Amino acid sequence: MAQSYNFLAADVVSANQRGAVTPEQRTALQLALTIEFSTLAMALIVGVSVLAIVAVSGSDPSVGLSPSVVWACFGPVMVGYVGLIGWRARRLLLVRAEMNAGKIARGDGTYRLEGKVYVARAGDRKLHPPGRLNLSPGIYRFYFLERSGWVISGEVGVELDEMDLLKALALANHFDLGMLAANRAGVLAEGQARAVYRRILQQAGAVAVTSGALALTISVLVILAVPGYAGVLIPIGLGLSVAGVVLASQIGPKFAAIWRDVRAGQVALVEGTGQKLHTSRSIQAYTFHSYHYQIGDLKFPVTYMGYSTLVEGWRYRLYYLPESKVITAIEPLPRKSEQ
Repeated sequence: MAQSYNFLAADVVSANQRGAVTPEQRTALQLALTIEFSTLAMALIVGVSVLAIVAVSGSDPSVGLSPSVVWACFGPVMVGYVGLIGWRARRLLLVRAEMNAGKIARGDGTYRLEGKVYVARAGDRKLHPPGRLNLSPGIYRFYFLERSGWVISGEVGVELDEMDLLKALALANHFDLGMLAANRAGVLAEGQARAVYRRILQQAGAVAVTSGALALTISVLVILAVPGYAGVLIPIGLGLSVAGVVLASQIGPKFAAIWRDVRAGQVALVEGTGQKLHTSRSIQAYTFHSYHYQIGDLKFPVTYMGYSTLVEGWRYRLYYLPESKVITAIEPLPRKSEQ
C-alpha cells in the first residue's frame, strides 16, 4: 500500500509535533490496520486448519500412530502458532491505542538501502511504515508512534553522500558498480546486454498481463454475444490476436531499437541536474502511471523504485543506449563539481 498523504507536509509534521494525528494520517493508519488484521485473521484460520487436519489425519488408526504422540507433537506447534498471531495482533492494538492517545515520539535517523530494501531508522531503532514511503534516501527527523515504532511523518535533514546514493541508484536501475568503468569509456560492459534484455522482457511481461486481461474481456463479451461452440473458438482466437498485436506494438519497436544498440555496443552520456517526472492517465476505473528522469533536455523512462531513489537538484552523469534511450548506469557527481 502506497502512502496516501504527504509524509513531509509542514501541516502534518506540525500536528505530530503537538502530539496530534491529522485526519489523513488517521485514515491511512486505520486502513493499514484493517489490512494487517485481515491478513492475520486469514493466517490464523488457514494455519490452524492445516495443523488440525494434519493432527486428525495422523491420529487415524490406519496411520499406525498413537493419538497422544500425534497431539503431543502438533499441539504445541498449534499453540505456538496461535500465540505468534496473538502477539502480532497485540502489536496492532498497541498502534491503535497510541494513535488515539497521541503518543508520538521523534528521532533523527536515516532512510537508506539495507540489502535490497529501504529501511527507516531513528538511531539504531528500525521503524515500521504503515505503507510504502515516497522518500529519497537521506537523513530525516522522523515522527513515530512511541512504542510500536510506526513512522507517520518526517522532516528532511542532510542528504546521503555520493557513494550511498550511487549504491541506491545501482540497485534501483539494475546495474552493477563494476559496469561503470566500461560505460565511462563509452562501451557496454560484459554481461550488460543480458541485463538490458532481461529488463525489457520484464516490461514485456507486464504488457502481456495487461493485454491478456483485455483479450479475456473481449472473449467474455463475444461468448455472451455468440452462443454455441463457435462462440468459444472465435473469442479465443480474437483475444490471442489482440494480445499479440498489443504486445508487438508496445514492445516490438523498443526491442528492435535495443537490439541495434547492443549490436553497436556504444554508450552515450549526458550530464546535468536531475529532475523527476511523474505523469498519470486514467481510463475509466484504471490509472496508469509513468515515471521518468530528466537530465538536461533528455527524458528516460524508469520504474517507480528508480523514480523514488533519485535525489532532485543533484548533478548526475547518466549513461544510456543512444537509440532506445535505455539507461545503462547513472552516477551522482561530487558536490564540488558544481563550484
